[in-house]
Amino acid sequence: MWAIVIHGGAGQITSTSEREHEVLLEAVKSGAEVLASGGSALDAVEKAVLVMEDSGLFNAGSGSCLNIAGEVEMDAAIMSGGRAGAVACVKRIKNPIKAARKVMELTDHVILSGEFAERFAIKMGLETSNFITEEKMERYRKLMEVFNRKEWYYKLNKDLLDRYPELIHGTVGAVAIDSKRELAAATSTGGVWLKLPGRIGDSAVIGAGTYADERVAISATGIGEYIIKMGFGIRASVMAEMGMKADEIARALIAKTSSEFGRGIAGVIVVDRNYRIGVDYNTAGMRRGWMRSDMKRPVVVDL
Repeated sequence: MWAIVIHGGAGQITSTSEREHEVLLEAVKSGAEVLASGGSALDAVEKAVLVMEDSGLFNAGSGSCLNIAGEVEMDAAIMSGGRAGAVACVKRIKNPIKAARKVMELTDHVILSGEFAERFAIKMGLETSNFITEEKMERYRKLMEVFNRKEWYYKLNKDLLDRYPELIHGTVGAVAIDSKRELAAATSTGGVWLKLPGRIGDSAVIGAGTYADERVAISATGIGEYIIKMGFGIRASVMAEMGMKADEIARALIAKTSSEFGRGIAGVIVVDRNYRIGVDYNTAGMRRGWMRSDMKRPVVVDL
């Protein structure tokens, strides 16, 4: 057997375009094809995330948002079989998830950040790109006008994001288990619109927004500061060790988050070693999709 689950971000999602739906479906199918051909869960989650990074429709890779200085700073992480790698605050790497895997496989470190992470990735042969488009700059200018008039954006908190939900959109991630029962997780993000330069969210933090061990794999999305404080990945591992199923873990993580910080915070996808799937969120919506070897076709839910 095998299974894969993907997400395209949680937040104040009220609609999904036809193209976004197609990309989510393509991401699930691409990962499922790897698994169906006997490939690894690690390859499957990387492939699924690459599809979403390259689409430009989600807040990852070419679709990444701009920080308060008008720059792109991306985070990504990947984990499987006790190995993990991540990059943070990279500005030009076309596919941060590929860079995260290079860190995992070619270094003794877990996270590389900033300029050296970029230099390392380029030395390893990864492509670069300029992600700052005129469309993004126009949105940046409009958001800056709002904050210049009303309040200066240095403190990220739920109240501010409730008032300005457009600041968050579309982190991407995937979790999978292959026919050898190896689990993997991958997450990639551009962070939050108008974040402070140097801010690192949960996606790059192993044990928070990205985690996989021999029992469970998770990828989170939402307001990263709260996901880090909750330690989603580590909590999920402990729950799995206690015998909880994937759907129970997802519900427990979101229930605890709602209890501690309120609603509108986060979403999570989970898969466990028995090929069970879990999905939950406390935001208005979360784009997600999944497929298992006993299904005829993948499922994609847009909201």
